[in-house]
Amino acid sequence: MRSKKIKKTTRKKRTPRPLGAVTHYFDKINVAVIKLKSSLKIGDFIKFQTKEGSFTQIVESMQVNHKYIKGARKGSEIGLKTLQKVKEGNLVFKAEAPKPIVIEEKIEYQPLFSMEPERSKPKPSSSFSHPLIKDKSSKPLQKMVPDKPVRPYSEPQRAQPQKKPSGYSEVKFLKF
Repeated sequence: MRSKKIKKTTRKKRTPRPLGAVTHYFDKINVAVIKLKSSLKIGDFIKFQTKEGSFTQIVESMQVNHKYIKGARKGSEIGLKTLQKVKEGNLVFKAEAPKPIVIEEKIEYQPLFSMEPERSKPKPSSSFSHPLIKDKSSKPLQKMVPDKPVRPYSEPQRAQPQKKPSGYSEVKFLKF
C-alpha cells in the first residue's frame, strides 16, 4: 500500500482589505473625501490608518454632491466628517464595534430608618406664626363643622327632548 504524503500548508494571516483611501481633506471643517473600494453605510465603524497611529469612529453622516446619503457603493467618492485630522493617501478600514468598558462600582445601601435613638432636635423659633396653627399652650383648635349638611353628589337630571308629532304618525305604508 502506498501512503499518501500530506503536505502541511501554512496559512498566511489575512491582512484586512482597505475600505478605501482618503483623496482629499478639508481641514477647516474636518471632512475627508474617501474613494471607496467596497460598500459603506451609516452606523458602520471605520478605522483610519495614519502615520501617527490609528483611530476608530462611527459613520454618522455621509454626503455625495452635498446631499446626505444612507449608504454608498464600491467606487463612489463620499464626504465624511472625521474626528481627527487625516492626510491624503491614508487608508480606511472597516472596524468592529468597540466593546463597552464596564467599571464595577461598589454600591452601598443606606437604611431608610436608623436604629439609633432619636436625638433631641432644636425647636423652631417662635417668630413663625400661622393663623390656623396654634401652640400647645394656647386654646385647642376647633373642629371645622360645615354650616349646612352636605348632600352626596348626584348628577342633575337632564330634560328629555319631547317628540314632535309628525304628519305621518297615523298613516300606514303598504308594501307591494
